[in-house]
Amino acid sequence: MDSIDNPDAGSNPVLKRSQPHIFRGWFVDQTTHQGPGSFLLVFRSVDQAFELEANTQVTRADVAAFLKLPGIKTPGYNVQVPLATLPTGRYDVELAFSAADKLYLCKTGRTVTLAD
Repeated sequence: MDSIDNPDAGSNPVLKRSQPHIFRGWFVDQTTHQGPGSFLLVFRSVDQAFELEANTQVTRADVAAFLKLPGIKTPGYNVQVPLATLPTGRYDVELAFSAADKLYLCKTGRTVTLAD
């Protein structure tokens, strides 16, 4: 995950639940060497998890160059996330997608605290 909001709110921001926030980044299915298309943005606390649907649909030439995979089409995402329905608290942010009957989980290294 590259950033939360603009400018980036940092790796452990406190986010207001009353407003949407933009999560940006990229990831690639290591089997197909493409963005997975649809995926889940997961907010995981100690005792519960919430999933929001999202899509990789942003062209990222920097990612293709970094990975030396010029055929990557759209590995990036810019997801506006409404957080009002999630309880206040601290959450690890993860990305998940399924392919070939397997679930893949990517830990982003980001933690957010949702506050009123």
